[in-house]
Amino acid sequence: MPGPTGTVGYPALLVSFAVSSFGSGMVLPLTAVYISSQLGLGAQAAGRYFVLIAVTSFLGTLVGGRLADRRRPGAVAAAGLVVLAAGYALLALAGSALSVMLCAVVVGAGNSLLFPALPPALGAVVPESQRRRAFSQRYTAMNVGIGLGAAAGSAIVGRLHGDTGYHLLYLADAATFLPLAVTLLRVGPVGRDAEPAGQPDEPPQEQERRTGSGYLTLLRSRPILLLALVQCFSLLFGYAQFETAAPLLIHRALAGEVWLLGAVVAVNTAVVVLLQAPLRRWFSRRTESSALVVGALFWAGAYGCGALAAGLRSPVGPSVMVAFAVLFAVGETAYACSFYPLMMRLAPDGLLGRVSALTSLGSNVGSTVGPALGVAVAASLDVRVGWVLLAGGALVLAGTGVLLHRTVGSTTVVAKEEHV
Repeated sequence: MPGPTGTVGYPALLVSFAVSSFGSGMVLPLTAVYISSQLGLGAQAAGRYFVLIAVTSFLGTLVGGRLADRRRPGAVAAAGLVVLAAGYALLALAGSALSVMLCAVVVGAGNSLLFPALPPALGAVVPESQRRRAFSQRYTAMNVGIGLGAAAGSAIVGRLHGDTGYHLLYLADAATFLPLAVTLLRVGPVGRDAEPAGQPDEPPQEQERRTGSGYLTLLRSRPILLLALVQCFSLLFGYAQFETAAPLLIHRALAGEVWLLGAVVAVNTAVVVLLQAPLRRWFSRRTESSALVVGALFWAGAYGCGALAAGLRSPVGPSVMVAFAVLFAVGETAYACSFYPLMMRLAPDGLLGRVSALTSLGSNVGSTVGPALGVAVAASLDVRVGWVLLAGGALVLAGTGVLLHRTVGSTTVVAKEEHV
């Protein structure tokens, strides 16, 4: 699948992305344990590490988005990966709370360059007609990489006890970012760099004038603001709750079925990986915005299964929770094949990086607030009430998607009329 503007094909990019996801998976479940127990800094230091990453990412993302518009997104994303590699390599050498917090700042800075630039860079190597397939495959590669990486990371730490295992783990994680960085450096230009060659010496001031006022222009755009809100709610009411509230609610309702937590994750991952192609084709018969609405409704249905399972004994209750895992995976597939292609289609010329930055901010807010909200709901409320509240959140996401769908529809009609 060669790219229309890129010098590398999407398969090469996909493989290197899977390798970097493998590295992320190796350390994802172990970093809190490493900081709090292995380094002996306590749970509060581990919490501050993750908070500092989120804050640094949030503060730097707008800069990363602007750089992705003014430079090649592939180069900006590659720079972010190199910074990330440095952050995790330094974490392997950290020994004090101050050095760990410094690593958090470096990792957050890498995120602020990578996340706004990565979607435009990936989109540069595929034509518009292939974007839904490409981003869906990217999501599958991420799931496979993280899953295998988590297993490998646990095995490494289990075999090499003490500091040696963790040091090797973080150095290996840092190394997995480098193939993707090299591949992204070869990705051809999009956005401003891909414009007709008639203005090679156009000054930056004129470039900025042509693209409006950057972020100020986007903040006046209803579709872009709704898109960022959909991204925020997808994390807040979707992914974050699958990782926090859902496991706690399952454990409270079916305390004797501890194996079920692993089974839910395994079934969810299997559906995403094995049924990605047919599900993507089914969602591709709909517009991206309507597919996002349908995906949110599947999440609401999944949470409804959780509420239903809370009153059922084994084996019926666990069986219903398997249905929860399947429905949630269908919703994930809808998001994976629809959100970023829609973002690329709605972004004004020359502002794709900044649109990506705004949606990254939405993701940052959702992934930061979501876990705290999920834990509060799962720990303090009746189990059925907790599931119902999660379903209500998914319906809020669906409603936001409907507003986006209606706005995008009216915008599309105007554009067609203008071309006529």
